[in-house]
Amino acid sequence: MPNKFYHGRTGRVWNITKHAIGVEVNKQVGNRIIKKRIHVRVEHVQPSRCTEEFRNRKLRNDKLKAEAKLKDEAISTKRQPEGPKPGFMVEGAQLETVTPIPYDVVNDLKGVNSIFAQVITLEDVIKGMKIMRVTLIYLSHLDHEDTKKLMLKKLSKQ
Repeated sequence: MPNKFYHGRTGRVWNITKHAIGVEVNKQVGNRIIKKRIHVRVEHVQPSRCTEEFRNRKLRNDKLKAEAKLKDEAISTKRQPEGPKPGFMVEGAQLETVTPIPYDVVNDLKGVNSIFAQVITLEDVIKGMKIMRVTLIYLSHLDHEDTKKLMLKKLSKQ
């Protein structure tokens, strides 16, 4: 079994012996690339599939050219980019209006109106943030005054 550095590497066969295959592999050492020649047992080698798609395309193009030649047509066998996807209409969609959190409530949360004036521990902050996140998700569909009232009620319970 070759050194783990060479696992999954692609190389060229340069020698064949009774039990192994000599493979030439590129190895990066510092700032240069060195060609290393190693012998690897046949069980550890598999043929590279990197040119498989190219060979299949070449055979397909040769077949298309032969058919076009019989019909006296000129065809292009060049690959073309896939182009944009076709458009479509979205049906049954409903619009939803989302109102932002009012600026006054944000200031109240920061402590402008001395809601958070007392000393708070880290556990209290985490617990409060969880409650606030649930509250903000719930309150996003209400108007300004209801949002402020419910937010202040939740904060006073903490």
